Amino acid sequence: MVKYPIWKGWYGIAEPINRFAALATIALSFLWWILNPIQKKGYNVEVLWQTLPLLIVGIIAGVFYILILQKAIALRDLSPNTHVWLWIVFVLSWFPGYGGVFIWIQFIMVGCLSDMPFWEAFSNA
Repeated sequence: MVKYPIWKGWYGIAEPINRFAALATIALSFLWWILNPIQKKGYNVEVLWQTLPLLIVGIIAGVFYILILQKAIALRDLSPNTHVWLWIVFVLSWFPGYGGVFIWIQFIMVGCLSDMPFWEAFSNA
């Protein structure tokens, strides 16, 4: 039988990242979108337009994080609903390159190493 949290220091990492994860995701997604088209021959505007949907998904991930997850994680609300939204935002954060790296860290801290990992939250729901 595993005792939770798996790592007792999870909130020491999750709390400071929680403050800026959403804005960092939006900013890094935008930065990735702007810098991605740079090639040896110059700036490829066509790539800029092709990757616009990925930027939009990164912005949506950041907005969902701000609206739903930021307060829940600050209050340590590890309910199944929080974990569902964490999964949604985690998957959305894959698309804008490395823009979602702070959401990935939050997924590890909150979804896996916390007092209530997602598999426990879903099995108790």
